Amino acid sequence: MQELKAGPYRGVTARKGGPVASFERTRLEVLNRRLHHVNVRLVADLIPQSSHVVFGTVDGSGTHQALSVARRLAVSKALERWAYHQRVKSPEAHRYAFDVDPTTTGIAAFPGQQADGARRSARLEAWERFSLLAWWEGCAEARWVETDWPEIEAFVIEGPWGGVTVVALSGPGDGGWAYGHGSGASFGEAFDRAVIGLAKNRSALSLWQCIKGASMSPVSALERRLLHFASTAGYEEVRSRVTASVGRRMPKPAFACDCEIVGPWSRFATVWRAVMFPPGKAFSDKNKNAFFF
Repeated sequence: MQELKAGPYRGVTARKGGPVASFERTRLEVLNRRLHHVNVRLVADLIPQSSHVVFGTVDGSGTHQALSVARRLAVSKALERWAYHQRVKSPEAHRYAFDVDPTTTGIAAFPGQQADGARRSARLEAWERFSLLAWWEGCAEARWVETDWPEIEAFVIEGPWGGVTVVALSGPGDGGWAYGHGSGASFGEAFDRAVIGLAKNRSALSLWQCIKGASMSPVSALERRLLHFASTAGYEEVRSRVTASVGRRMPKPAFACDCEIVGPWSRFATVWRAVMFPPGKAFSDKNKNAFFF
């Protein structure tokens, strides 16, 4: 396994006493660009083994035009997952608002001991998820926008404190309709994040299309939702919700948690959680096909 020899996350690999067991490198096509895509697996037994079938069993992934950045992003995601599993059912769970939102929403890791980068990323994701839930619950407006890519549709949800959340979708390709979402200070910034998520989900759906004949079925609510919205019925449901949202006003959010999660991962990164009190409960009902995956 190649070490991170310089910059952030030196010493993060298992051979140096760190939590990362392995890196896997491939390419991901995003808007006709072949970007580096890196997957990370943590040391065995550090966190529970993933039961995902559609999303795969990696512990963190990162995508970027620069390989070094993709690797750092992948390690950050793996450290976020480590912190999540260590705290979600711990006696401290309420401190990090896991009693309010028991998902990985709003957890961000940033190399080193400076909290600013981790806090900004965590808050950005918190605003993104709040915006998506507010739209889905009928509390916020979404509007269609044109993109420079004929094969990609997109709609925008204005953020509660500025900026936008963009949902990008394409299909029906292998496995059906695919979606990605991201937030940013501008449409361009949010769209760039959204299409990376779109490409990852498209890849997952294509793989599922190849293996679903085997004796496998998705067991997580997130994967079942992904497959539901990949269907024509799910796509029409999304379009219907966008149309019905015209004129709705975004509610004002309040933080349920906005603090650092300290633990053994702090040797490598600052991990922060920012999460809002949700505008509704649909996302937490595993039997409902809420647009939350």
